[in-house]
Amino acid sequence: MKLAVSFSGGKDSLVVLHQALKRDPSIPVVFVDTTVSLPETLDYVKDLADNWGLNLFIFTPDYDFWYWLEKKQIWPTKNHRWCMTKLKLPAFKKAVERLNLDGFITGLRRFESLYRAKAWGYKTWNKQGRYWLINPIWNWRDQDVENYIIKHGLPVNPAYSLFGTTSCWFCPFHKKSEIIRIFSHHPEFAEKIARYEKRFGAAFYFGHPTYVSDIICQKILREGML
Repeated sequence: MKLAVSFSGGKDSLVVLHQALKRDPSIPVVFVDTTVSLPETLDYVKDLADNWGLNLFIFTPDYDFWYWLEKKQIWPTKNHRWCMTKLKLPAFKKAVERLNLDGFITGLRRFESLYRAKAWGYKTWNKQGRYWLINPIWNWRDQDVENYIIKHGLPVNPAYSLFGTTSCWFCPFHKKSEIIRIFSHHPEFAEKIARYEKRFGAAFYFGHPTYVSDIICQKILREGML
């Protein structure tokens, strides 16, 4: 079975990457750029590739986030994650075809999702993508990951300390505090989302539809009270 490491730039996949490299230093490493990846995460992945000599491949979908937003005319939500099926999945399928892969070694863990804990395991067949997912730290808890990183002195993505997340800068699963921190560093992202909100409505939902302007106003009020 020919496998690549699926490296997202997060802590879990960093641990799995480190483990895989000990067995095979030339193993292919795949990073999927969804076209709304945090710039800090992209820089971190490229820097790590240089420092560790990774056999890195970066794949993107054929059409970007904004193309699909125009097509769908609705923002991705927790219950309608078209960003996964239209951005991530096509890029992974492209990696499988171009690198002739059977699947990916991932940092997926059962404790991150109730659905995942019930439906997946150490080895999972992705029906949509038609590739295997091998999940060696499936039963690890957060502290297990942290302990491994400390023990081996692994370099952590700086996006964690900047934003509290390493995932896409637009994500329906972001906490409001994470969005505020992202917009503080990248006001151009807030401006772009606000332009599209005029056509497709509020981009976020925190108990009710929430516009970028609402989030920015809350940030200003919070800072004014400090």
